[in-house]
Amino acid sequence: MSRTIRIPAAELADHIGESVVGYGELAQAGVVQPGGDLVVAVFGVESNRREKSFTLSQLVELEVPD
Repeated sequence: MSRTIRIPAAELADHIGESVVGYGELAQAGVVQPGGDLVVAVFGVESNRREKSFTLSQLVELEVPD
């Protein structure tokens, strides 16, 4: 079983390897530039990698095991 939680995008780097609803497994995440207000997250593996930008306070849904 798993459940869905919401976290601010600013915390994505603490959840590498977890599944983000609608995007898949989180491979990397970080703030675009020091003091910046965008987080870039990378999903998937090399053959099927994609990026998505989020604002720091934007809520992102994670699937976490119970």
